[in-house]
Amino acid sequence: MAAESSDSHPAAPPPTILTRDKQGLSLLSHVTASEVQPVAAVQNVPCSQAKFSPDGSLVAVAAVGGGVRLIHTASGEQRMHMPLEGVQAMAFSPRGSYLQVFQRPTAPAGGGQAESNLTVRRVSDGEVVWRQVQKTFNSSVWPSMQFSADESVACRPVNGEVQLFTGADLAAGVAARLKVPGMTSAQLAPSPPSHIAVFAPEAKGAPASVRIFTRDSAIPSSSSSASPAAPVARRSFFKCSGVRLVWNVGTTAVLAWTHSDVDKTNQSYYGESGLHFLAADGSFEGAVPLSKEGPIHDVQWSPNGKDFVVVHGFMPAKATLFDSRCKPLFDFGSGPRNLIRWNPHGRFLCLAGFGNLPGDVEVWERTRLKQVGKAKAPCGVSAEWSPDGRHLLVATTAPRLQVDNGFKVFKYNGSLLLHRPYGLLYQAEWTPAPEGVYADRPPSPRSSKKDQASSEAVQAAPSKAAPYRPPNAARMTCTFRAQLSGEDDKPCKIGAPKKYIPPGAEAAEPSKSAKKNAKKREAAKAKKDTAAPHQASAVKPAPDVAALSIDDRPKAQQQEPQAPQGQGSGTDEAAERAKRARNVAKRLRQIEDLKAKVAAAGASTAGLEAAQREKLEQEAALRAELASLQG
Repeated sequence: MAAESSDSHPAAPPPTILTRDKQGLSLLSHVTASEVQPVAAVQNVPCSQAKFSPDGSLVAVAAVGGGVRLIHTASGEQRMHMPLEGVQAMAFSPRGSYLQVFQRPTAPAGGGQAESNLTVRRVSDGEVVWRQVQKTFNSSVWPSMQFSADESVACRPVNGEVQLFTGADLAAGVAARLKVPGMTSAQLAPSPPSHIAVFAPEAKGAPASVRIFTRDSAIPSSSSSASPAAPVARRSFFKCSGVRLVWNVGTTAVLAWTHSDVDKTNQSYYGESGLHFLAADGSFEGAVPLSKEGPIHDVQWSPNGKDFVVVHGFMPAKATLFDSRCKPLFDFGSGPRNLIRWNPHGRFLCLAGFGNLPGDVEVWERTRLKQVGKAKAPCGVSAEWSPDGRHLLVATTAPRLQVDNGFKVFKYNGSLLLHRPYGLLYQAEWTPAPEGVYADRPPSPRSSKKDQASSEAVQAAPSKAAPYRPPNAARMTCTFRAQLSGEDDKPCKIGAPKKYIPPGAEAAEPSKSAKKNAKKREAAKAKKDTAAPHQASAVKPAPDVAALSIDDRPKAQQQEPQAPQGQGSGTDEAAERAKRARNVAKRLRQIEDLKAKVAAAGASTAGLEAAQREKLEQEAALRAELASLQG
């Protein structure tokens, strides 16, 4: 973009935005902090819907008067016109070679055979290469014909089987069939297209299941064999009426996002949902370990297929990062979120909350797992990253919302670059770009004061009088507010202990003096631990209890002789010798008292206890030790 040229690849053109309102379809370019410049080649093209080709070179529009037009986005030239009526949905294949079109089914005249309303056409010449009659349209399983990322394989799931086609020759018909009794939907792995995930709902008391088959296990159409193939992985579960299957890039695992229409626990009006993980090689399958109870709001694999993020739980919802083996890595904390968007390079991650949520937008950097931006986009409906991965487009569109329509463009650090309002806006999205046009760049180290100033200027609005708040609202505790907003659940690495932070308080970085004092305490503790073994070896056993039991109490409690005053001020070694000498002298006095009592009683030492006789035998050694200590 013009004002943000430093954020794009030097040789790459600035990203453009497609908008569709009452006047029609238009392309906007040169997004700045105050204005956009329309692309003159494509302006106010009347249409009811529009779809970009994957590289953004073409846009297919369903004209209001009927027909489908292919328009070149750079020049505005019409490349092709297809006379099709009642177009309800369109989709390009991953490389833009084919255009799939669904038309509303019409009753045949005179009760004849219905015309094919689902067609796949070659983009280069508009020729129909495959056609089919389909009575109903379901947006959750569109497009009906699935292509692999390289368009080498295509498949179409029907009741009881998956039909496989050769991507380069769809006109040849079904090349192979994968028969799975009871299945209702399937998903072909995009890259590489080596596996197919199949879903079969609950039936007659049997649980629902997701099974993974290798593509090679499909039976060629020329074969007469009817035996079903064996799956390499399987996961069964109840409380499921539908599923969304999400493969990662690399085809190592698939996520099964299940949902049921009814929640038997009456905790959610929208039914129950769950998330299951299946490894493509069958080495692991199980439920994704989620730390909070509640629905699954969104789940997305990263563009490189090495990790995925899940937003789950009752509001405020938690967001958790997992690796490709379903091991939790990082907890993003709790907040009002229900949307996940990775940027095309997988560097930045957007967590947002739209719909009935306040519109908080957070941007995290995957490498450091640090939040690099935060913004507010109330009434948002959709959020998409630009092809350069540096800008986020948040749109409010009809018919979801009929008021406050328009779009905002944010930089990755949360600064607002543009806010363009519309009376009614039906569509707003970035123009795609071929892979490799924009380079992956880390966050800019520059100061963001200029971006912040421009953001504040755009967001400035006339001040409004504060709404009335009852006295109870002012007395609401900070703990309750923190629980509602998720402030009491801070981000942390999974497995690392969380440091307690009072609700509503911000985690502060320790000061220099605090760090210095902490180092001193650690050094003192280490010194103490090192000296402890030496002190323990120098201490001798305490006087024998049996000997003290016959001792005179006044004499046993008499004050010990004090060391000379000058000796106490000597070194640590001298103090230790003096302390040891006092202990030896005390034990010798106890021996003398014991001998005096035995002599006064006229008894022999043979009648003493074993401990007392042992003490008497130590007299010579103690006197020698005392002499050495005093020498």
